[in-house]
Amino acid sequence: MNDLLRPRLLNNKIQVFNIIHSGQNTDREISEKSQEGYVFIKNANQLCIVNPFEKRQKLNERLQQDSCVEIYPKH
Repeated sequence: MNDLLRPRLLNNKIQVFNIIHSGQNTDREISEKSQEGYVFIKNANQLCIVNPFEKRQKLNERLQQDSCVEIYPKH
């Protein structure tokens, strides 16, 4: 994997983890991060941040590099 890509992917994983575990309104947190240039995909089970180098990667590789965190319902 490209040495320039590794730190960005780690940063993305941290960004997603922090949003999920912040205890704040997830949609608001996503909106604020989106203003900083991050791109998110959210469904019922996962929150993913899109690989920033998608145009330089093949689709299969890009999907593997998206950083996703499972969303668990709060009890």
